Amino acid sequence: MRSISKALYLLFACFFVVNFLSSQTVVTSTGYLSDFEDDFERDSCWVLNAGPNGGKCANKWYWGKPGANGDEYGLFVSNDNGASPTYKNVGVSVVAYRKMRLDAGLYELSFDWQAGGRSTDGLYVCWIPGSDTKTIERLASITTSNMQEWIPTYGLYFGTDSLRRGQRTWNVISDTIRSDGQQDYYLVFVWNNGVLDAYQPAVSIDNLLIMEYGRCSRPSQLRAATKGDGVLLTWNGNADAYDVRCVNNLTGQKLEFLDVTTTSKEISGLPEGMCTYYVRSKCDGVVGAWSSISKFLFYPAVR
Repeated sequence: MRSISKALYLLFACFFVVNFLSSQTVVTSTGYLSDFEDDFERDSCWVLNAGPNGGKCANKWYWGKPGANGDEYGLFVSNDNGASPTYKNVGVSVVAYRKMRLDAGLYELSFDWQAGGRSTDGLYVCWIPGSDTKTIERLASITTSNMQEWIPTYGLYFGTDSLRRGQRTWNVISDTIRSDGQQDYYLVFVWNNGVLDAYQPAVSIDNLLIMEYGRCSRPSQLRAATKGDGVLLTWNGNADAYDVRCVNNLTGQKLEFLDVTTTSKEISGLPEGMCTYYVRSKCDGVVGAWSSISKFLFYPAVR
């Protein structure tokens, strides 16, 4: 009886209390925001390596700094007990998920991610209604590269296909999901890899956002061009203001500019190399999802 009461408490807390516990995690009936820094959110609301075979997989989901895009915690796959985001070429289809309930409507789902992977490897993301009890019962990891049969049914496409791989630097991905407001839904991440040579890194995920679609539209048409010894970053949008973040992927050096009121920003001070540029909209006090591009930075004019 005591274990049942504790389980009911944790379930209640995940949905209704966690937003009071940390400024890093916000859960409401109209959205979800988490950078995974909250201990309670990680330990009590997410299920990693789901199913009886999850712990037997050669590559498993972990929390930690190796999978973080800033701060201390990201969600990532590792074959060395979480020491690094690397994987073995041993077939797995390993599952992590979180249950949540949202008001009826259309939502934008976005998160930071990176992943290597050969043609038979990749990240799948699914949004599964709780009313499909047969599928929910089968949310389990498997120790082969055979894809679970529910992935094609519920996989999100992100504008291309449901298999995501080959993004070896941090970037932002986005798609739309829908809730009927009457049931729980399961946000599911599946890392699937085959037995060909591993092409590192394994997948990492951070800064997860679910918000009402159209409430604060993401910037579009991001462009970055060298200008003398700097970079001119431009984009399209009609928000009140924008936040801009630039990261050198090799050194980790980061520049941030808050409340930019134009749709362009001249940037100086980044060293040459592969850089990722992020822009997000701010509308009537609401902060939207990031848009991003990665581009190799080279200063021919200063040579």
